[in-house]
Amino acid sequence: MAFIPIAAGHVAARNQKSVIDLLRERHAMRREAAQPLPNLSSWQRHRVEQLVDRGVVRLAARDRYYIDEGALEEWHSRQWAVAFSVAVIAAGVVAAFALIS
Repeated sequence: MAFIPIAAGHVAARNQKSVIDLLRERHAMRREAAQPLPNLSSWQRHRVEQLVDRGVVRLAARDRYYIDEGALEEWHSRQWAVAFSVAVIAAGVVAAFALIS
């Protein structure tokens, strides 16, 4: 029975909008257009902190945030590079097992 609340929490988290989506909807793409982010879930608040630490989301004033598009593009590029590297390594492991078998 402990699985049900965990699964329900996972489904609820998946249905929440991302912080990036919320800021884009509010057109918070530059410092002058920074927006507050009230009523965030604990997961979303944690995500804001992570994105601020990475420089993807910037704090313009007290509780007002905006997206740094250049940093967001760079962050996405790094994510793709990591995903590609993992795929290459996985393919190499599969090939090695195929040659051994």
